[in-house]
This record gives sequence, C-alpha cells and structure tokens, in this order.
Amino acid sequence: MHMLSDNNNMVHQSLDVNNSLESNSPDVMRGINCDSSEQLSHVNTSNLLDAKSDNLYEDNLNVFVPTDQVYSERDQLLRDEISINSFQPRDAGFEIVPVESINISSDINAFVFSRGDVSLFPQPKPHDKVLGYYLMDAASVMPVIALDIHPTDQVLDLCAAPGGKSYIILQSLNLYSGGTLRCNDSSQSRLERLRSVLYSHFHADIASKVSITKMDGTEPCSPKYNKVLVDAPCNADRHAVTENDNSLFKMSRARERLGLMDTQKELLISGIKACVPGGTIVYSTCTLSPAQNDGVIQAALEELMFTTQIQVVVNDLSSITDLFGHVFTFHKQTRYGQLIVPSISNNFGPSYFAKLTRIK
Repeated sequence: MHMLSDNNNMVHQSLDVNNSLESNSPDVMRGINCDSSEQLSHVNTSNLLDAKSDNLYEDNLNVFVPTDQVYSERDQLLRDEISINSFQPRDAGFEIVPVESINISSDINAFVFSRGDVSLFPQPKPHDKVLGYYLMDAASVMPVIALDIHPTDQVLDLCAAPGGKSYIILQSLNLYSGGTLRCNDSSQSRLERLRSVLYSHFHADIASKVSITKMDGTEPCSPKYNKVLVDAPCNADRHAVTENDNSLFKMSRARERLGLMDTQKELLISGIKACVPGGTIVYSTCTLSPAQNDGVIQAALEELMFTTQIQVVVNDLSSITDLFGHVFTFHKQTRYGQLIVPSISNNFGPSYFAKLTRIK
C-alpha cells in the first residue's frame, strides 16, 4: 500500500509539473533557450511553414519544379564528350616559324603503292635471320620524317609501343657513331611487342643498343634529348571503326576516353621538358579529332607559358605538303600541324603531326 501511495504521489507531482509548464511555458522556454533565442534573433522567420495550416501542401506545391527532361547515363556521357572534345581555336600568341629544310634520310627505305592500287602486300619473310620489311600505314612514317633525325641524334620515343615509328627512327640513326634511341612505354605487354619488332627486324647487335624503359610518360624526365617523339594515345579512329576488341569507345573505357586529352597534354609537356633547348619535338596522333590534335598543342603551350620559363615555337610544316602531296591527302584547315586524311584513292591515315622547337 505504501508503494502504491508513493506512486500516486509521484503521479500527482508529475501532473503538477506538467500543468506548471503549460501555464508558464513561455517563461520556462525563455529561461531555457534565452541564449539560443538571442543567437537566432537575426533569422528571418517569414518563410517558416505553419504545421497547423490546412493549405500547407497546396500553398507550397509550386516549390517542386517538375522534370522536363531525363538524361540516361549514356546521354550524360555523350554530353560530357561533346563538351570535352570541343576545340575553340584562339590567338594565343604562339610564334610559328617556317621550316627551312627537311632532311629525309637516305637510310629510310619505304615502299608505297600508287593511288588507287588496292593490292595486298605479302607478309615479310626472314632474310639473313631478320625480316625484310615491316608493314605499316604509310602516314605513320611522316612524324618521323618531320622530326628530321640525323645519325648522331639523341632520340626519345616517349610512347614507343608497338614499335612502328621506332623502326623508322632506328633506320635513320647510327648507334655506333654516338646516336642513341630510348623507347619508352607505360605498358609491359606493349613493350614486349616493341621488343619483338626490333629484334625481328634488326640484328641483335643493333637492337640491343636501344634503351627500352617502362615508365609513365607524364612523369618529368631530365632534358637530355635533342629529338623527342610524342606519339600520344588517342581515339585511334581507324581501329575504332573496324574493330570492337579493346576499342576506346567501349563503355568500360568511357572514363579513360573522357580523360584522354588531359593525358595527351601532360605527355606533350613531359616530352618538351625532356628536350634540350635547341632541340625539336614532334607530337602525333592517329585521329581526326581537332581537340586531340591542335587543341592539345594549344593547351600544352598555354600551360607552359603561364607556369614555366620554357619557351617553345611552332614549326610551319606546310613544305611537307608540297613534298608529299602526290602521295597523301592533307587537310587544309589545321592550325599548328598537318593532318593526313584517308580518301578512296589514297587510304592512308588519319595521321596528325606537329613540330615544335624548344628555344629556352
């Protein structure tokens, strides 16, 4: 009975407290929240909703704006890609100087079919323990010709694999008279392909003198080369439209594709930094994309201009179109380099190449 009486007293006391709180709630709440009330005195309460209002939802229905368009992940990817691949040329003040002459090494042996000839070329056969020739797109020879390699040059092929351009470079160098060639790539499997190309087309005493390195081409390299080739990874248009395997346009490689131009720019900047003042750099791709061609040249030179003391000029390669206009079809509206475009009678390319000279 005592416990029941005590509980009743507790209940009565609790009710008394509640009644007291209700009758004095403003004063009590003021006492409890006086500090916070002062801190929030500047808050605009005109936008607060009255929970007791019958028109709460009706009055605020227009707060929610209906969706007028829905984008799928593929749609958003397309929008991002259009934005990234848009190139707006502008006069950035880069100096463009003419190329006085281009040295075409007599040691470069290249055979090409005449226009309209669609004959199949036979696979090479071994001769004197090495293969007699290497089959490649004739347009791929042009970046090496633009690099103007001499026998004693110190050459860096920054993105060398699978080895076609390294093969042409090695024809122009004399590794016994001071010439050097460093072939670099970031992929071990591609480097193995490059090694196979070199050792199957050159005798071991020559192929073994080539330095083959595996590193990220965007990492800085000390300037010790007077000729640098940056054959950057790109959309690879011809491969993309003829093969599905490992195409850059697979959905699984979307992120890589969207970041491609940043990678190309960083590779070109790295190649320029690896070149000694007075040396030359050739940037090349196998895509028609203006953003990945002239756009990368513009972006890289602008970044160097604003962040370093390095000075670079663009070399005018229009003389090359005069020399090889009978072999290739050149696009006439490039800004910094030359672009070979495929045609029905002359199905080479696409191949873009631009030449730069480091002044300082």
